[in-house]
Amino acid sequence: MTIKPPVDSTRSRREELETRKQQRDDESMFVAKIFMTTFRDSSIHGTRLTSIRSFLDQLSVYEVQEAMELATTKMPWSRERAFRYFAGVCWTKIKRSSERATA
Repeated sequence: MTIKPPVDSTRSRREELETRKQQRDDESMFVAKIFMTTFRDSSIHGTRLTSIRSFLDQLSVYEVQEAMELATTKMPWSRERAFRYFAGVCWTKIKRSSERATA
């Protein structure tokens, strides 16, 4: 015998997931705009946006924002170097966070 959840429950779960996805997209674009503004770009490469989303899965939006601001301030002359620096800062934050969790 299979028990089905009430339709309202399924619908509210779907709405909750959609809201969370929209929030994550908004956070990703918030961080991406820091990069785009620094380099006066009207868009950002899809792989960079995917990386930002991945970091947001592991860090708070404030930590990712801080990393992007640091990178674009330190390396405003090179998109590639700034983004690599940003990724390095994020990975360092993730590593430190996991070390604290296991200590």
